Amino acid sequence: MTRTLIIVGESDCAILETALYILELEKEEVRSGDLELCTGSRLTLRPTCWSKLLDAVSSRFLEIKNTTLSVKLSQLLATKPLQLSILEDCYYEDGGTAFVNALERRRSIFDSLELSCDHFHDDNLKRLFRVDKIKHLEVRRVKDELILLPFSAQADSLKYSLLLSTLQGLEAHMHSVNFGTRKLELLLFHSGGPFPTSSFLSLLRRMAQFDHFAELTIDIMDRGRNLVPDSVVQELIRIVTANCGLQVFNLPNILSHPYWNAHTTTFFDGLRDHKGLRTFGVTVTDKVEAFGPDFIRLRHFLSYNRNITVTDGFRDVYTDGLLVDEIYALNRFYRESKTLVFVPQSERPLLVATALTRSASDHFQRSALLLADHADALLDLIQCSPNLTAKHFDAIHDLGHFES
Repeated sequence: MTRTLIIVGESDCAILETALYILELEKEEVRSGDLELCTGSRLTLRPTCWSKLLDAVSSRFLEIKNTTLSVKLSQLLATKPLQLSILEDCYYEDGGTAFVNALERRRSIFDSLELSCDHFHDDNLKRLFRVDKIKHLEVRRVKDELILLPFSAQADSLKYSLLLSTLQGLEAHMHSVNFGTRKLELLLFHSGGPFPTSSFLSLLRRMAQFDHFAELTIDIMDRGRNLVPDSVVQELIRIVTANCGLQVFNLPNILSHPYWNAHTTTFFDGLRDHKGLRTFGVTVTDKVEAFGPDFIRLRHFLSYNRNITVTDGFRDVYTDGLLVDEIYALNRFYRESKTLVFVPQSERPLLVATALTRSASDHFQRSALLLADHADALLDLIQCSPNLTAKHFDAIHDLGHFES
């Protein structure tokens, strides 16, 4: 729950006391909510007032707008255990020096930091992206001359919003771009006109030279309703292929074009052999065009790679309510069967037998999958039975060679 306060008052302390009174921040039971602090005029609370307020909202999400950040306030914000957003019309008294200094000295991880970067001095912004104690960093409004700099951020997770047009003319500089984050979300805005294919491709080709991504989201918001070129799709596949540890690949595009109807088959062909991928998110507007009649192309993809789930822009699973659901159920059984390999050998035979009788006894594919993975465990279990003959053992051994 987010509570928004718009406060006017005659003094710093009057504003603070009003905020504390309305939110009852000093009561422990209401400290779990979020707070957005926004004033009608630029807020200039004294450091003592800010300190009291920040103590009250400790360990919560705090969003600040329309505020002048003094040196003391910058230090306070950078040292508190907050999920912090410093957004529109906030100015740093020293260009962000004290804020970055305090971040560099932190020993604990800063959980979440969202910033509009247009009021940072250039040197401070460069230092900010070298800080390695930020779990999630979200940046926007970076000066055009520094537009490539945020990619080097050392945060574990980076969400970066930029105009695609700002990449034009930078192709010669892409070779020097470094990607420091494991989880990258790009929000790319294109206001219209021809799609900037050349500059975007140069960025994607540089990304494909890195192999440490665990999650990748690329959200293109194109008011010009351009179709994404095939060359862009191929480069996206190259990035995924280059990152064996990539688990999540998302192309949401919930609110705008381009959509990916015509490219899903290409993606399925390019991603089907990826061993690490667990979620492929893609927005489509015509499921027949994207997945074929009766979801046939989606069903083939899910049957080929049983580790992947395909979702829409809202992270809901695509399903036809019948055949696709059956494949997902079989795939879950397949994955659970694989995990039994890591169970202690003394316990595994009994668990395999239980799974065989309860979940797979009336389903040939599940029985075959289970026995293909664990025929040795089942043999260990039944060797103790005096009523089994060599014929039984041969039959079980043969079942162990079935595949789904």
